[in-house]
Amino acid sequence: MAWMEWQLATPDAVRTEAIETYIETDAIPETAGVSEEQISAVEAGIRSSMEALVQPMGIDTALWSHFVDDADLPAFRKAIMTSDTKTLTDHATRVAEAVYSGRADSYLMEVLTEAGHVVGVVGDEERPMVMTKEGPVELADALRRRLVKVKPAY
Repeated sequence: MAWMEWQLATPDAVRTEAIETYIETDAIPETAGVSEEQISAVEAGIRSSMEALVQPMGIDTALWSHFVDDADLPAFRKAIMTSDTKTLTDHATRVAEAVYSGRADSYLMEVLTEAGHVVGVVGDEERPMVMTKEGPVELADALRRRLVKVKPAY
């Protein structure tokens, strides 16, 4: 609601400048006349939309964000602002495939270790494991079942 009010009340040039600045810098210029309430409402809407987009792939936005290169952030912010779900879905699908195929194991082990989870490898196959309340669980299974949390990278 707050976002729509701002769009209706703001001249096209100011709105365009604000959106372009946000896409490039992740900041909304003060000249846009956006209140903290409006910013909070938009951010909550973006988080909710992104969570709904990636959840069917078995990941969440926190995990997804660890695979977003800083150089790509403007492209992802633009995709969000223009409702380009194809770009977002394609990337989230690649992340999910990497996570669940094991191609992202070493990176995820590092992230989870930094987050305070006990992570290691077990057995001859050196399967990555993470310690959960249930005991040791394979990394991909723990992520799929949301037994461990990964904080957003941004």
